[in-house]
Amino acid sequence: IVQKTHAENHGTAPIEIPADSAVVEEVVAQGFRIQIFATSSIDEANSAKLTAEGRVGQDEVYVVYDPPVYKVRVGDYVERLEANQRLSKLINQGYPDAWVVADRVIQRKITRIPKE
Repeated sequence: IVQKTHAENHGTAPIEIPADSAVVEEVVAQGFRIQIFATSSIDEANSAKLTAEGRVGQDEVYVVYDPPVYKVRVGDYVERLEANQRLSKLINQGYPDAWVVADRVIQRKITRIPKE
């Protein structure tokens, strides 16, 4: 609308408005997750993961295989303090045996790329 109005009022070509874009970069780093369930059955682990995804909201839920056990873990926390703060909420959401574990986590960073 702005381009059309500008062209009609001034008799010139429409103004080209540059649009920036953004890229999400993922970096794997040492951090913490919260383990909420462990089992030797992949089916039980996947079921627990689906249930957890409905309960935990925005946090990512992972199934990690550490033979012979499948572990269901929540979150990508860089600092132990973040994980401990989230742990109390997960315990209140029905995971009384949850605990913080050291793990490799995925850090997501949004990078703005200006259009040239």
